[in-house]
Amino acid sequence: MRILRIVLQLIIAIFFVITLIALLQPSFSFYAFVVVVGFFAFLFSLTLLLREHTEGRFNPSRITNTKVLGSFLVFPGVGSIWFAWDIVTGQQVGSQRISTIIEFVGPWIPAAVCLAMGLRLLWLSYCVYKTPH
Repeated sequence: MRILRIVLQLIIAIFFVITLIALLQPSFSFYAFVVVVGFFAFLFSLTLLLREHTEGRFNPSRITNTKVLGSFLVFPGVGSIWFAWDIVTGQQVGSQRISTIIEFVGPWIPAAVCLAMGLRLLWLSYCVYKTPH
């Protein structure tokens, strides 16, 4: 566990340096600099503060709380429904591949697939949330 925490801290430090190099370009924004430094300091402090808690979570005999898992499954479900709405309303989607599929088959089939996946994830999150311990 200690090695995992050290590796995570190294990854955070590397991304911090990369982000600082990007922020210190000629179009320097002090506000962005302060926000990024605060964010990475928060991440780094979490790896130090939650050391014992993290080690306890990797215990194979630990029981997972289904209410937390069910609550977090709501987010991809709502996100998928939101993405379906973006496809139907013609808003720009982020991926070129998805845009190509939408141009090829029309917006309704990909939107229906995203809507079905979102509703399924919402139903799954409800079922997991209601599962007794």
